[in-house]
Order: sequence, then structure tokens, then C-alpha cells
Amino acid sequence: MPKSHVRKNKIKKKKVGKEYDEYFDGGYYEVFRRGKNVFSRLKMTKEEHAQWMLQIEENRPKLFEEIKQFIEEVKSLIFAHDKIFIIGGIASLAFDEMENNQGTDDSDPEVAMEYCQSIALTSQNLNSGVPPTKEILDKIYELLKTIRSHFKYYYIFENANQEPDVKSEIRASMIAETLYIRGEGYLKHIKELFTELFSSHDSFFQKHYSFHSSDIIKTFEDLENSFRSRLTSKDRIPNPIFLSRFRWWQLTGNGSPETFLKQNPGFAVENGVAALYYIHEINSFEKLYRIRHLDEIQEKVVKALALKFNENSNFGDCEVLNESKIFLYPIVQEGNDNYYLFSMYLGARNYINIAMNLIRQADINYYNKSFLSSRVLISKDNFIERKVKSLFEKMLPNVKFYPNVKYNYSTPSIDLKCANAQDGIYELDILGLSENATYLIEVKAGLLNEKAKRGAILSLQSDLTKLIGNAICQSYRAYSFVMDNPNNVFVSKDTETLKPSNRKNVYRVSVSFSYVGGLISSLDKLQQFGVIEKNVEFAWTINIHDLMAFSEIIDSENEFIDYLNKRIPLYQDKRLVNLDETALLGLYYADDLRIHKDFKDSDSVGLNTRSYTKDIDAFFEKNGGKPKKNNTSKRKN
Repeated sequence: MPKSHVRKNKIKKKKVGKEYDEYFDGGYYEVFRRGKNVFSRLKMTKEEHAQWMLQIEENRPKLFEEIKQFIEEVKSLIFAHDKIFIIGGIASLAFDEMENNQGTDDSDPEVAMEYCQSIALTSQNLNSGVPPTKEILDKIYELLKTIRSHFKYYYIFENANQEPDVKSEIRASMIAETLYIRGEGYLKHIKELFTELFSSHDSFFQKHYSFHSSDIIKTFEDLENSFRSRLTSKDRIPNPIFLSRFRWWQLTGNGSPETFLKQNPGFAVENGVAALYYIHEINSFEKLYRIRHLDEIQEKVVKALALKFNENSNFGDCEVLNESKIFLYPIVQEGNDNYYLFSMYLGARNYINIAMNLIRQADINYYNKSFLSSRVLISKDNFIERKVKSLFEKMLPNVKFYPNVKYNYSTPSIDLKCANAQDGIYELDILGLSENATYLIEVKAGLLNEKAKRGAILSLQSDLTKLIGNAICQSYRAYSFVMDNPNNVFVSKDTETLKPSNRKNVYRVSVSFSYVGGLISSLDKLQQFGVIEKNVEFAWTINIHDLMAFSEIIDSENEFIDYLNKRIPLYQDKRLVNLDETALLGLYYADDLRIHKDFKDSDSVGLNTRSYTKDIDAFFEKNGGKPKKNNTSKRKN
């Protein structure tokens, strides 16, 4: 499954002269590109801008009424037909669009398919046996895309005619993260993290579900292979998966065609032979997406993750941001015997949430006391800290890392909310020591709740404070302790005294488990929002999935230090928006982490994420070579 990066609006660009590479005039605004950096700025005067925003504010209620009309229209079309064929038809349109546009970074197909499935499962399949036409499917597909697009603008301009408010900006950014598909990391790392996190709980899974956590991933992978093996091209050319298995069966001479079908239970069978289906044949949708159980264990996984029609009724009025169960139960069940997997990506992007939900629904006490509680060795929090430590040891093998070190800072020289313990005893999650540098690392394994993802301000501020703000505060507290007195020491769990030998290069790192998208790089805005205290300095803040990528790519400690020295000052550049940390690593390798400042009056600067991560993507997804820094680029001050 390809990683989904931050999504950008598509804009039609035209070639211009030497001043910049590409330019787009949008009337009130303009967008231009130099190299792989994209700049934008408003062209209007303050008076024109005020009038424009007033028009937006006046038209916003009309936009919402139009959205509601579109929702009712798409619901009526979905409900008037056999929903298995409807979801299958939209899934086919989305699958075909994604397969034919793998070089683009467009989330519309996935979101449209998932939105359709969420709506369809809000009620019973009352018109079973009534297939849609191609025209109906096309209309539904475009309506689903239009609704999402309109909602985006509805929320972006929520406070159109008010003074710029960082609270509104952060809310809009979080809603955008929810509206648009975001891949948390490379599939390789998602699977690695999942396997290591949940394998300690396999006895629980076996007791309650009769399968292990690893069976969840294996089932989805086998179901995807099974689905692809049933596909044929428009010219009736079988899928390579089918051809490979069939040729292997021929070479091994394992009996009759019936034997071949028994060896491949995921294949569809019609009239005693393997059946293949073209993705856009309406009468084939039910057969194409229906699950053929591969073994007894996988059948148990399918049944545990299935959702029946009417079991997503909480999706209610079907607004895009409503909470939907399909992300925890991605398989559709009709009746007692038929199960369908329509999205080949829905399971993979939600492995961790799916497994967490299975634990929670089976035994809430175990979930709270054994999975979440930091007092239990196999808990999520303790695992994440151990994992982060192992990642730094992998990336910086010559640095010695110590977990959960204590220090006595009874008279802090700074006023911080996180520095008010009565006994003055504090803990640092991970301390890294080498001759070249000292690393102060804080890890937060908390989760962003659903209300926060939908833009609830109080929940968003509270969760971001716990996930990002507190870690930055705590690492800054440890930094002040180190810098206050050259004789200050930490104490390890084994009561070993640890004294940093390098107090010149002291680097603070904040690692989060929960994914918050581009907000994790918007430290200046988060500080204005009250998430980060005003009198702390920013730390390098990264999600664990990006850290996993760094741990395999960074070439040496000197390279890592050089990256941090050039990366951390960028937090102060207010023009930089929605930065992807992996893309920044790509920019570091390509151009020494230089952000071109050709247009100093630009309102925002964004990176062409896919361009900068091209080599990194190839390394993790296509067995490409390990990216290396281009040392021919000379950094300009």
C-alpha cells in the first residue's frame, strides 16, 4: 500500500519566464514554483480582501444548504439500489483511478469509496437485487467527491470575516487531516510497529478470538491477493497473480483442475472452473468483492471485523466528519454467510486501531489495566518508549541511550508548569550520551481522540498539549538542568551516575505515537494556541513512523547533528506550512535543507512532498538504493 502524504489542491499551472518555473494566477491570489518549493500569496488589497471575506461569510450558509442537498441526493441514489452493487461499483471506480494514477497524490478515490461504505451501512439493504446503471454509479462517485470538497471549503472559511485566529487555523488544519486520507507511515513500518506492539497480547487474542494479532495482517494481505487474482483486464487477460499460481500448478503436475481450485480457495468458481472478472462489469461486483475464506483462522478474523447493514447508524445525517465504524470494522456482512472486502487499503491504514478496538470490546478492564496502563511491562506506553530507544540506538549506534533516568532539579532557573514537583525529582524518558552531543528525548504514547480529530477545540487543545506540548516542556526542563550547572548529573534505573560530557551540543527531541499530520511541524502556531509554553525553546518534534524512516536512512551521528542544526531553526519560519518530516529529510539530501527565499513577501511556502520523498519512497517501497546526501550543494546564508 503506498503511503499517502499531505494532500494539496490541484492547480493548473502554466510555464512562464525565468523568474520562476511555473506560475498560476487565481485572480485574488497567485501560486508559483521555484524548483520543488511552492509559494503562494494574496494579490488583493486589505479592502479587497475584506470584501472578499464578507462575500464568503454571506455565502457560507448557502454552501452548507447545498451540501445537505447533495447528501440527500446521494443517499437516495444509494438506498434505491442494491448496496452491495453500489459499494462495489464505487470501489471499482476508486480502485481503477488509483491504479492508473499512482504517480499522483490524490486522496479523492479512497475517501469517496469509504464515504460510500459509511453511508450504505447506516440502514438495511432494502433494495437487494436492484443493480445500478453505470450512469448512476458515475453520478454517485462525483457527488461523493463534491460533498467532501465542499465541506473542505465550508470549514476552511468558518471564521471568514474575523481577524486571523490561530485557534481557527489549527482547527481547520485538524479537520483537513481528517477529511483527507493521511498515510501515517510506510506500510513496512506500520506492520513492524503493529507486530511488535500486539504480539505481547497474543494470549489475549487467542483466548477471546481464537487467532493471534499477526493473523489480522495476514488475512488482509491474503484477501487482497485473492481479490487481485480474480481480476481480468478489459481484453480478458488474467491477472499476473492468477497466471503465476496457475503456471506453478501446471509445472508441479498436482492433479485435476479441481485440485487447483482446492489449493486456491480464494479464487471464484463458476461451472467448476476459476472465474475472472473485469473491474467495471456491474453484474460481476458481488462475485468480485465477495470473500472466499482461505482457512479457518482467517474466517474468524473476517467475522470479528465485519459490520452488517444498519450497524453504522451512528453515522446519522451522513456528514463527512461524523464518526464511522467502518475504520474499525472494514468488512461488510450481508446475511449470515456473505462477507465482502471492498477497500484494499482500509484495513492496512487502520491495523493498530482495529486491534486496539478488539481488545477494548472483549475486555475493557484488560484494555485499561494491561494495554494502556504504564505500570504493566507489555502496555502500549512502555512498548513505545522501548521502541523509540531501539530506533535511536539503530540510527546512532555509537551513542549510549539510557531509559527513564532521574534527576533532582529542586530550584529550577525557569518558570515552567512541568517544573513544580515538591520534591524536585523528575524523570527523562531517554537520555543519549556521546562525545559529540547530549540527547534529551521525551516520548508520548497517548492517542488523539475522535472529538479532537473532528475539530473540537477543547479536546484538540488538551490532546495536543499532552502529545506535543508536555514533551517539549519536559525536555526543556531537562535541558535547563543540564545547562544550569556543569556538575549536574542524571541517575539511571540501576543507580548509575550519568554526567553529560558534551554540554555544547544538547539536542531535545519529542516523539509522539499518535498521528496529527502537519500540525506536528507547526510549533509556532501551537505555541500561540497555548499547547506549548511561551518561555520554552522548540524541540525537534517527530512522529514515531517518521522516526522509523530516519533510523534506517541517517548515515551517521554527524549527519544527524547537521540535520538538526539546520532543521530546528525552520520552526521559526512562519511561512512554512504543512511540512512533512520525511520530505524535509529529502530536502536535506537534495539541497542541504535550503528553503528558497526568492519571494520574501510570500504568505506561505510548501514543499512538493512527493518530489522530495521520491528516493525515500523507492527505498522503502521498491527496494531502491539507500538515499544519500548531495554534498555538491552549497548552502547559502
